[in-house]
Amino acid sequence: MAIPPDDPEASRITSELQELNAWLGSVSIEGFAFPGLRRIFANGDQPGFRWQWGGRFYSVPGGDDYMRWKGGKSARAAAVRLQGESVGEVDLSASHLTVLYGLLSEPFDPRQDPYAIEGQPRDRVKRWMTYALGVGSTAPRGGGWYAKVRDAVLKRHPILEGLDGLGVSTLDLQFHEAEVIGAAMRTLRREGVASLPVFDSLVVQASRAELARTHLVQAFTRYFNDLRPGGTPIVPRVHIGA
Repeated sequence: MAIPPDDPEASRITSELQELNAWLGSVSIEGFAFPGLRRIFANGDQPGFRWQWGGRFYSVPGGDDYMRWKGGKSARAAAVRLQGESVGEVDLSASHLTVLYGLLSEPFDPRQDPYAIEGQPRDRVKRWMTYALGVGSTAPRGGGWYAKVRDAVLKRHPILEGLDGLGVSTLDLQFHEAEVIGAAMRTLRREGVASLPVFDSLVVQASRAELARTHLVQAFTRYFNDLRPGGTPIVPRVHIGA
């Protein structure tokens, strides 16, 4: 797709990536081959495209795809060293659901696990919610445990009742998620802390995980305050883990 040289959004995205890659190229990253980051957008040939669909961070081809390692966090914790230290990860719990709360400026309680619903297995709640947000619909599909989980989730998170009519796709949610992750990475860079994105989380030095958690929370809240001025401030639930 041809990109006009005067496209301001493309220029912003390119400039931010160049700065992050220059910084990450200057620090010690051990345990895998890291050639840099890129962002992959979607639907560039669709009417109304304004760099608002997709945009998640991925490794540049030619290096190791640390984001998809078998074993996930545990594998990265065992192998990766950033700036000479072992690593931990900070991640946005129920990222896409929390982004939806931010887009709608609805009150959100970060003290509660969004997937923890009394009487329902957490893995089924997460599975149902991931599917519903992925397809942009909470329409009934089948019976059994699926129907029971659906009813419980809609009671706990009533904002999902209107999901079908919002016109919000998983690509929209990915974009806002990536913007928050990128903002947190840039803030950490200014403090001399390297971070590596894994979709809705950041890999950082274990000793800087609490600092990263703080900046990720602040980046999320600031982003949606700017996007929805005067709306309800959204504080996400951010988990620290190895």
